[in-house]
Amino acid sequence: LSGNSGSVIRWEKRVNSGAWTNITNTALTYSETPASAGTWEYRALVQNGTCTSTYSAVFSKTIQAATLGGTVSGTLPNVCAAQSTGNMTLSGQRGTVVRWEKRVNAGTWTNITNTTTTYSETPASAGTWEYRALVQNSPCASVYSTSYTVTATTNAIGSLCHCPIQLTLPVVNYQSTTANFGDNYNPADVTPSFTGLEANDAVFRFTLTSRSIVTANLTVSGIWGGMLLSTNCPSTALPTTYINSFQQWNGGAMTTTLNPGTYLLFVSSNSQWTPTMPFTLNISTAPALRSDDNNSLEISSTALNMSIFPNPASDYININCSSIPQTARIINSNGNLVLEQQNLTNSQFALPVYQLQSGLYFVQAIDANGNVETLSIIINN
Repeated sequence: LSGNSGSVIRWEKRVNSGAWTNITNTALTYSETPASAGTWEYRALVQNGTCTSTYSAVFSKTIQAATLGGTVSGTLPNVCAAQSTGNMTLSGQRGTVVRWEKRVNAGTWTNITNTTTTYSETPASAGTWEYRALVQNSPCASVYSTSYTVTATTNAIGSLCHCPIQLTLPVVNYQSTTANFGDNYNPADVTPSFTGLEANDAVFRFTLTSRSIVTANLTVSGIWGGMLLSTNCPSTALPTTYINSFQQWNGGAMTTTLNPGTYLLFVSSNSQWTPTMPFTLNISTAPALRSDDNNSLEISSTALNMSIFPNPASDYININCSSIPQTARIINSNGNLVLEQQNLTNSQFALPVYQLQSGLYFVQAIDANGNVETLSIIINN
């Protein structure tokens, strides 16, 4: 306090224009550490003898909250060769991002020119990569966030569950060989044990947005081809219960009715003597009955203009389409596939139904593009 005439009775303070509170201090100077961020104001009450006391001018001080570095989080702690880290996100920070930094295998941190709260990249090499952000709430000191660790391997995409080959259905003539992938999963990693995982494994992932009948057709030559369908990754410590499996000499088809969700498909072989296997994979889908409604079918329209007669039927049904479908199916009222005929060569054909029990069924014609037309039929046997 300066320029006053008289003695200091006390000091007072307030924050953010709130109520003034007294400070027990009669000296000309005062200091403290503010209890919180905000605009703090200070003044002195002065009196000269018996004259009326008066306040000094107010001194204002804006206090910034201390910088908080926050936390960096991500969704892919493990990546394969040439795979992105995915978005890493900074949250819980106080202040602005000055830059990001990274290092590999506990080496020297290097700067990344990025001032946003998200960052992603494809690691330049295999190793243990760490990422962090430098944050500053000016004029306070800058602080680092926690670091997020990504382990990058030399495994090819498709070798492991955390870096599968992403599929968009339908899949037409996908060709590869399990020689491109490692033998990372074993028969005992699932329950019940599945010998189709004895050799190298190719891992695929696909997503369904509606309840569907999914047919995966594996073509191989002179070897036992195997497929396994699961929502979780095989694990030695806790074997995974899978949804469906298939293995057959020279491959074949595996059909499964699936609810909306994301699924893992493993292509392998049970041949320990020939661990690698060239293969061709085709995957088709058809609408299935919704699990909550046995009378409702999810249908995508096509230009097949399918007609069926007779209806009701007992021995055979005759199907007439405006163009040649690739596949015809019959589905029961529980949404299960009961008959399928592939590689059709005529737009007019017949399907046997004499072996089916009486009830409501759905007939589906599927064209080469995966489009589906569905009609209902009554079987009387």
